[in-house]
Amino acid sequence: MKVVAHEYAHSDLQHLAFVKQLTLEAFVQAPGKYVRDIWAWLGLSEDARSSEGMGEVGAGERWSETAVAKRVRLDPNAKYRGAYCKQSLASPAAAQTHRALVARFGQRVVALNLGYDLDEWPCLAGTHALAKEAGRQATVIA
Repeated sequence: MKVVAHEYAHSDLQHLAFVKQLTLEAFVQAPGKYVRDIWAWLGLSEDARSSEGMGEVGAGERWSETAVAKRVRLDPNAKYRGAYCKQSLASPAAAQTHRALVARFGQRVVALNLGYDLDEWPCLAGTHALAKEAGRQATVIA
């Protein structure tokens, strides 16, 4: 469903006049820069950015590029990627399921220009051989 939601949002972009696109992956690489860019895009002045109305980032720190950068994890998807890779490599059938997802949705994800594809994680390289094994097992059983 996530692919469909991205496709739907992507189709709406041509009809929207006030849009800023930003991926989580890009944001975590340079959070201070993107916060500054978003503030400017929203038309917030330096005074507004440091006003009481902005509140705190956390631990008593006021909003600033540096404060934001310190609070952002560089790889927020690491635990999900690890769990997915472990699951996809757990058995030949699981690897075959991942290969089927890549075959069905891979080109659609690339076409959305999100900056990643469904098969880019090095940990998933082993799914090719495992999926072939699942296919061989199915042939032997049949």
